[in-house]
Amino acid sequence: MFTGTPRQYFELLAPSFEAASPAPCERWVRFGDRVVCIKFASEAHVAALEPAIAHLLTSSVSEPQLTLHVWDATTTGTDALPAPAALPAQSEAEQCEYGFVDERYQFCFAHARDGERYSFLDHKTHNAYFWTPSINTLPAYERAAPFRLLLHWWLRSDESYLIHAGVVGSEDGGVLIGGRGGSGKSTTCLAAASAGLTYLSDDYVAVTVQPSPTAYSLYASAKLNDDSLARFPQFTNHVVNPDRNAGLDEKAIVFLGGDTGTTVAPQLPLVAVVLPTIQNVAEPCLQVARPIQALQGLGPSTLLQMPGTTPAEFQVVAELARALPCYQLVLAPELYCTEKT
Repeated sequence: MFTGTPRQYFELLAPSFEAASPAPCERWVRFGDRVVCIKFASEAHVAALEPAIAHLLTSSVSEPQLTLHVWDATTTGTDALPAPAALPAQSEAEQCEYGFVDERYQFCFAHARDGERYSFLDHKTHNAYFWTPSINTLPAYERAAPFRLLLHWWLRSDESYLIHAGVVGSEDGGVLIGGRGGSGKSTTCLAAASAGLTYLSDDYVAVTVQPSPTAYSLYASAKLNDDSLARFPQFTNHVVNPDRNAGLDEKAIVFLGGDTGTTVAPQLPLVAVVLPTIQNVAEPCLQVARPIQALQGLGPSTLLQMPGTTPAEFQVVAELARALPCYQLVLAPELYCTEKT
């Protein structure tokens, strides 16, 4: 157990990574105008975590805005990072998060029955670290949206904010699709992508308001439960976790783009907010919505999904709701109605 200060803990990280990976595998990823250098400890780490962000790969730069180090203990044969003394034993909690924040450091120790994930960000040196006991046992949902918490923290420094929403569109612009779980958000995004629209996200996306509302893709992943997979059988052969445990509500993961017949883009200007809702109707219809409805559809889920969310994220959602036309997309339970829309 570690009982020291954030600075003392952070001093453990660089030596631990260097011991685990004397010759890391480097990848360069662009988020809008900002470039991140990701140093993976081995090709196994690349294979596990790169597919979700492969559509954002770019050429190297001399001074990246962030350097992210990724390693584990098992595959590198190195010592595990110590857990903080305040973290409950695994048997005491299904899942918990313990972190500390000051002007320089942000740490989060995510502790769950399916393993630990430790995330660290130093705002002064622009270094970030992601560690897990074993990359081989990293849950599929982490592979689908790697480094989500670190990006959530880091993007804020450039007034970009990670929110819980989907985005699809065309060269004319993108539509921000919001709503709580079960509202039809992911189904709408996948139906749109299957029909030829450009896909940015079905779950997490970065947004800016100034100088004009814009969405930035973070992950090419799509998550489907068994019902959704039955509705989109063309994705069955592209599922990367076919041995998932559906009994534990583990969703199928598909990385769009490539040979899936869909197109993924890095960013789109935003032109509207759409809030899907499933109702007992014969045909889908589009209704004008009020900004407060958009705020209710986007704000609470963002606050619940993202640990460490500040009022700034809620303010950005409110600004988007005021700046963009808002609509409610009333969907029929049957997929054929969604496809017609």
